[in-house]
Amino acid sequence: MVGAGEWVFSDVGFFPLRCCSPTLPALDSTRLFCSMPKPLIHPSLLFEFAIRLRYWRVPAALPLAAAAKRSGGRGKTAAQAAPLAPAELFPWLDETYRLPDWSAWGGNPSFAQAAAAWSEQGIYFQAVVAGKRRARGKATAGGEPPGSSVQLWIDTRNSPNVHRASRFCHLFRFFPGDPARGSPGARPAWGSLGEIPRAREHPQPVRVEQLPVQASFVADGYRLQAFLPAECLTGYLPQEFDRIRLFYEITDEDLGQQPQSLGSGYRYNEDPSLWIETQLDRDQS
Repeated sequence: MVGAGEWVFSDVGFFPLRCCSPTLPALDSTRLFCSMPKPLIHPSLLFEFAIRLRYWRVPAALPLAAAAKRSGGRGKTAAQAAPLAPAELFPWLDETYRLPDWSAWGGNPSFAQAAAAWSEQGIYFQAVVAGKRRARGKATAGGEPPGSSVQLWIDTRNSPNVHRASRFCHLFRFFPGDPARGSPGARPAWGSLGEIPRAREHPQPVRVEQLPVQASFVADGYRLQAFLPAECLTGYLPQEFDRIRLFYEITDEDLGQQPQSLGSGYRYNEDPSLWIETQLDRDQS
């Protein structure tokens, strides 16, 4: 059996860089890499698994409770709800809700953390960006900051063999806004439903005011929270379809692009089969 060693990842798969087996001679990594006809692990295997999205019930004391009531959610009482910081949309999700970050697999930077949860009322998403070395640039004439955004792709019906987006596929874009909220022309955080390239169908329209988004700023970055109500997710029926597909990408004007996995050579911006299968876990413990 070949022992532990070093591996290298390319756009065609994983290759051994150095073998550490005491029973085999050292391998010439350059000759092996160039002569091997096929990778030992094909990139398609990166999508042959599912991650878990934990359940979270929206507290009745939150501003989101109105949306929960419209959707028939029961929620917690005001006494049970955790107190909110001034810039929080919902109680901050702890590490047990964190989404995996495989950005390094594709040679991408890793400067942010993301977490998410689900309920019958919708999907909750949050991101933390850290490591910025200068103040954010001013918003463009169209109101969007130059290169700072969070993109979240969701397929509410988990279609692993579909390569063009259906009406169940969504692209949500969130912007942290301007930290100088009191200054003239400053804009708070906001979100919108974008269009997926080459889509066969499109989900139902979503108005900006239907997407609650909140952001707070620190010296080297920001924290962003967004709530995606069930009414904004075409085909979102977690009681019947407990698996979805999900993928995020966080872009910063200083730090670059951090997709959840893969690299720029993959068309995850348009191919739902490259999004990560996600199990809606009903365990509330």
